Amino acid sequence: MGNRAYLYLGTEENVRHGGGSLFAEANNLFPTLWRVLLAGGGPGAANTDQRVFGDAGTPGLIAKAAPAFARIDAIAAFVRRHPRAARLPWLPMHFDALTACLRERCTTLGATDGTGLHFSADLDELSWLTGEPAHFIDEARADCDALWDALQTAMREDDHAAFDALLELDAYGDGYAGPDAWWWQFGFGGIAHPYFDTDTPREVAFDAFEAVDPFLHEGCEAFRQDGRWGLRRRAEADTGAPAEVLMPAEWDAIESAGNDAPDLLWVRRDRHWGLLRVEHDCAVLLRAPDLDAAWDFRTFDGDRLLAPAAWRGHWGLLGTDGVWHTAPERYVPAIEEMTGFHATVSPALGGGRYGFVDADGWRVPPQFEDAEWDPLTDAWRVVRDGRHGLLHADTQPWIAPAWDALQVLPQGAGVLVQRTGRWGLLDRDGHERIAPRYRTLEPLAPAGQPLRLLARERALGLIDLDGRVQVPFEYDSIEPFPAVRVRSSDDGCPHLLRIGRGRGRKRRYGAWDLRRGAEVVACTHEALCAFVAGRSADGADIVFLAQRPAPDAGGRMRLLGVLDADGRERHPIDFVEIEGQRARNDAALPAIADALAARWREDAPAVAVDAAGQRWRLHRDGRREHPANALEAAALAGDRRAAYQRACLALDAGDAAAAREWCARAAGFAPRTAGLLGRLRGRVDWTPREVADDGLPEAMHRLARLLLDGEGGDPEPAAGRAWLELLLQRARNHRDAHVELADLYDEGIGGPQDLPGALALYRRAALMNDAYAHYRLGWACEHGRGTPRDPEAALVHYCDAARRGETAGAHRAALVLLELAQHAAPDTASPLRREAYEWLRPLADDTGYAWRADVLRRLGELHLGDDPHLRDVHAAERRLREAAELDDAAAIDLLIALHEDATGDRHDPAQAARWRERRRALAD
Repeated sequence: MGNRAYLYLGTEENVRHGGGSLFAEANNLFPTLWRVLLAGGGPGAANTDQRVFGDAGTPGLIAKAAPAFARIDAIAAFVRRHPRAARLPWLPMHFDALTACLRERCTTLGATDGTGLHFSADLDELSWLTGEPAHFIDEARADCDALWDALQTAMREDDHAAFDALLELDAYGDGYAGPDAWWWQFGFGGIAHPYFDTDTPREVAFDAFEAVDPFLHEGCEAFRQDGRWGLRRRAEADTGAPAEVLMPAEWDAIESAGNDAPDLLWVRRDRHWGLLRVEHDCAVLLRAPDLDAAWDFRTFDGDRLLAPAAWRGHWGLLGTDGVWHTAPERYVPAIEEMTGFHATVSPALGGGRYGFVDADGWRVPPQFEDAEWDPLTDAWRVVRDGRHGLLHADTQPWIAPAWDALQVLPQGAGVLVQRTGRWGLLDRDGHERIAPRYRTLEPLAPAGQPLRLLARERALGLIDLDGRVQVPFEYDSIEPFPAVRVRSSDDGCPHLLRIGRGRGRKRRYGAWDLRRGAEVVACTHEALCAFVAGRSADGADIVFLAQRPAPDAGGRMRLLGVLDADGRERHPIDFVEIEGQRARNDAALPAIADALAARWREDAPAVAVDAAGQRWRLHRDGRREHPANALEAAALAGDRRAAYQRACLALDAGDAAAAREWCARAAGFAPRTAGLLGRLRGRVDWTPREVADDGLPEAMHRLARLLLDGEGGDPEPAAGRAWLELLLQRARNHRDAHVELADLYDEGIGGPQDLPGALALYRRAALMNDAYAHYRLGWACEHGRGTPRDPEAALVHYCDAARRGETAGAHRAALVLLELAQHAAPDTASPLRREAYEWLRPLADDTGYAWRADVLRRLGELHLGDDPHLRDVHAAERRLREAAELDDAAAIDLLIALHEDATGDRHDPAQAARWRERRRALAD
């Protein structure tokens, strides 16, 4: 299911109380569209309707809707004039659809331009992924603002490349060419409207789209005609008979009246709502539109179906016949707002105060400044005279409104309460258990441990629910260790707490054992992680992975070591790397501990590297050994993995000849002397024959590279080619081997040239998203190498290569676009040239790109051309000058012509003479 996020839209009053109607939802991401809509927002009351699996207590992120709509309008206008918009009409069409959808939703809420409406985002579950939920909303708000600032700059400067990057149009490598993955990343997917209920773009515009509302009466569907909605019987498939119209298209909207009343529908005309019943052969209007607002019908007292509805600004309860069950005038004072029923009770605003109403009238008279349902505690939270309290679900008193703040603890442990800046604890019945005396009081409940309270006086300590001290008030931080387990049945280390002394970067960590009631590791470590290293007769073998800064490294290096459960050193804190991972920050420690535990679980040593670069093998029992000897012994005993690791050590030591031998052993092959003459010359036959079935693919690949590159001996291209061929027989999805063997086939290295074979390998590697393979396929299609010449196909491959990081792919894509533009009609040629410009522009600033001079000259030529979108003589001169400084002869010729043109505004005979002299020097 993942970590969910929800975006709501509602009136200011509704959002202020954590309400709003669902506008969109997402999973495991904060969509780009949401970040645009929420720019300029801030924290506010959270809509907690979906917080059923946990609650980190994060606020909502709230933003005004009207400015958000203006931002979307600006983006939509920019997209419509985007150079690639003509080739991809779905993109501007869906931004227009988004604009129309927003207007439609606002009209439903009574504000066509969004005035008075607010967006509210519930990002609580996303905050769980960060490890610091308390700061998540502030970080998200800053991210939204930074995105919009950057988008404004890109649109103001017509920087289409920056615009694409900011909207992540190329985030998955498909971008404009394939929008499916981007659809959800951007946020079109997940919008709560049938038009966007798809995984791919629609082929029809929003106004022409007809959707079947799955919540309408069974067998019926809404249809749109001349901008209005009607109701008809759903046509039977394949009969060809027209659908029976039950209600003509005369309504601004038709919506379900709730799952409890499937035969009832709300209809809207001129901002007012009425009620409709669907019968067998017709639709009956039960109440003409005169309601300001209406909610779904719900069951009261087991059999009564009633719906909250507003008439002339006041609320009552409507029956299924369209007649008032409880008319607005029966509520005294009149109800100005209902915020949402739970069971049969709803908070209601009357006379400027909140009370509670049911189907028969006021159950609790208006007396509160605020009232809302808390689903996590099954209680009503109320505020009276600025003090907080709780009511039971039936509105009976629980905790009197006498507190500045309160928090209900899980497991029936009681209620934390605050008064005059100090916190205490009440039991479930509201009786005082701990008097308010602590500056802070927070629940702490490691898995498998009873609930305790994290308390702060001048320092931090831990107390139980009766106020007895469990950890003395001596620390600046107390928290559970992250759970790192050897196997799923392990309980982890819930009895251990990470304690810290010091502030900020100077904080140092240790460990407290709740079972022993003692500090078992002193607070002297930069980072500390507890984990179960394995099992023994005495139970779990719990150890600590400790980190400290390396001396004399200027803070750039971290050292790792392992401590026993009592804090004694098992492996010294001398290692910069364990199992290939370095401790760049304390967040990396759990992953390193997990990798270490996985090796020790198999009774195998873990590989570590000390500060001097020496490799060591760390055993769970505390033994340490240099790996080379152990690896050689294991390799000679038939351990191919050990043989490969020994080859890697040889390469690290610069002994490529030994690496060849160990790679061969790891690959399952014993090299032989090549005949009599070979024996006389010391030659070895590396051709793969009689290779063991359990040979390691990575060893075969490394050996092939050593042979092809001539490392550790003479180059052996035929043998290297043969090893790659064997590797692809054994490991069909080895991407690098596909590309490298394709290059050998294409160039005829190590054997005859095989262009069809090379293309087949490149195509298979391209299916595995290899950027270079796409580039080579583009080259083949562009130049007709082994396949008919096809510039369009070449363009597709070059674009794919560029999006996957192959710089030359962008260059070649631009050249193909320019070639296509030369043979295209004027209205088609201009967008092609502009797209070529967008591919070239980022390369112009890449000083490491070998063909940068050609890129600069091409940009200069585009600026000198007739395209009004690109023509800029000053920019042309600058680009050509940059190319000329790189000794591009064609650019120098263009500069000479530019400065010799007496009719142009860049006429400059002195500059022309200067560059003519440079041209002669270049020719010599």
